[in-house]
Amino acid sequence: MKKILVGLSAIVFMVVLMISSCTTPPIEAAQEAYDYNAIVPKVLGLIGPNATIGHGLSEFPVEYSASYFRGGSTLEWSASGGATILEVIDDGSFKGRKAKIVFPQVSQATTVTITVTETTMGGVKSEPFNFNVNLSPYCPLDLDEFTGNYTVWDGDDSGACTISRDPADPLFGLVISGPLSYWLGDGNGGTLKIKLDGCTNGVSFASQATGAIHPTYGDITMTQNDEDGDNSFDPDDKSITLTATHTVAAGSFGGWPVVFVKND
Repeated sequence: MKKILVGLSAIVFMVVLMISSCTTPPIEAAQEAYDYNAIVPKVLGLIGPNATIGHGLSEFPVEYSASYFRGGSTLEWSASGGATILEVIDDGSFKGRKAKIVFPQVSQATTVTITVTETTMGGVKSEPFNFNVNLSPYCPLDLDEFTGNYTVWDGDDSGACTISRDPADPLFGLVISGPLSYWLGDGNGGTLKIKLDGCTNGVSFASQATGAIHPTYGDITMTQNDEDGDNSFDPDDKSITLTATHTVAAGSFGGWPVVFVKND
């Protein structure tokens, strides 16, 4: 009797094993049953700036990516107005989810359009999705020509300072180091980060603590002031004129031009 039971158990085990071996695993079964042609693809949006600088430099591409993830799909990228798709990047099973784009160099403000379409694993293609990007003008300058030793004049006195490139701003940035105004601070030095615009010959700078210290009123913050003077540069002799409001603990005052004249 015991032998019979053992034999029957073995037969049942073999039958179950045969049945299970003929059954498709759940995940594979779901994949086989899934109708990829039933997906209606739609590009839902892009992540990336809608305004940037039209500099045309391939070493400074701008990255965009789809704002969603759909495994098995592929995005195709194109752009108008001279923009170049430098690189398309996969994100796992979502092919071409990201792209690096180089925008053209423009001397006046303009708009270019990025166009993206999605194709599903089943071969269904979406309607094109358009994303407009506003380009601000960029007129190349050799910023190295503006570096070196300068003499600063503020109408009352003069002193020596240096101007160097701003590594955080390779397109526009310079850093002035030394006395920023001899009339203020009795010649105490500081630093000021500025930007040169080659299209307008204009100079701009954000309000910033300079590190300069007035002997009576303390730390000096400089803020651009376009009402009381000029903020510009001369592309020929490389001189730079700044007009700033100076703020200390006692309040704000000043608003007069300071000229930086290149020595070499």
